[in-house]
Amino acid sequence: MSKSTWKSSRLEQVVSQWIVGSTPRRANESFFSLDNGLPWVRVEDLTTRNIIKTNQYITAEGRPQVKVVEPNTVLISTAGTIGKTAIAGTQLATNQAIQALFFNEKVVLNAYAYYYLTYKSNELNAMANAFVIRNLTKKSLSEFVIEYPSIEEQRHIVSVLENAEQYWMYKKDSVQLLSEFLPSFFYHVFGEDADNTFPLRNLLKGYIKPANYKESDYSSDGYSVVQNFKGDVLGDISYYQKITPSPKMEILQKNDILLKVYSAEAPQIVIVDKLDTPCIAGSNVLVLRPNPTLISPGYLLSWLKCTPLQQLYKGSMQKRLDINQLLELKVPMHDAQEQYEKQ
Repeated sequence: MSKSTWKSSRLEQVVSQWIVGSTPRRANESFFSLDNGLPWVRVEDLTTRNIIKTNQYITAEGRPQVKVVEPNTVLISTAGTIGKTAIAGTQLATNQAIQALFFNEKVVLNAYAYYYLTYKSNELNAMANAFVIRNLTKKSLSEFVIEYPSIEEQRHIVSVLENAEQYWMYKKDSVQLLSEFLPSFFYHVFGEDADNTFPLRNLLKGYIKPANYKESDYSSDGYSVVQNFKGDVLGDISYYQKITPSPKMEILQKNDILLKVYSAEAPQIVIVDKLDTPCIAGSNVLVLRPNPTLISPGYLLSWLKCTPLQQLYKGSMQKRLDINQLLELKVPMHDAQEQYEKQ
């Protein structure tokens, strides 16, 4: 993804609606509710990407005291805690510590801006003034520069990151992947840190090429043979064929990454979670076994999903993955040198 065609603008040039939040008079308790009304977002509510529920709500009586933020608007904390981001999942309001930015989506997608500002949170932090309560004013924020590609490329970036977030939500023990993957992905997108990349094969414990089995190898009992899958995580295996076990067979392990070798459309990639019965890869499946001391398996899954692997599938009739080319792909790594030093 070349950055040569990207544009840059100050936020004030690409935001079509800008709302600085407020707090209704606290003395009037009828303005507030704990369980119904208009969600009222404070910094402590910025815990997920899409904000629908909050700890406090504004009642119908208090609603004239606040400005309503429309769904899909980017929320960013600008007082006390600087740079926490989210997206309005419904109509809501915010307090004065949060600013709401709705972008001109002919130029910049709101979802793209959300990820971009999340990535740039450290820079936003550095812009805040140093009063008793740190504050990033609307004037200062409006001058912050956002870089962006075409709308089509923005959609691709958003799609990649949304797929990765779905995986992180599933893997409750992998919440740290956001801080690992987002900077690395943007390094990849921006073309920065070009030397901080490593061949895929160097980040693996090993890989298992597809094996062909004879009809006589199959039986009613034995190892399950994985041929088809979808989504991000290898799930129900009850429908797979069984094969008679052999000492030469490599049983799939937790965090193995599976790719279909033959693919007419977008390559299918999943990661292995806990399996109740022994499984092996079928004749259409390549197994990558990440070295967790060098790379997070979840990060590698996300990176593979964002990489245009379709160009590695060769053939006029039936397209087959060029495994050697895949293994030579350069994987962008965030703080990769530190990971190598810890092995």
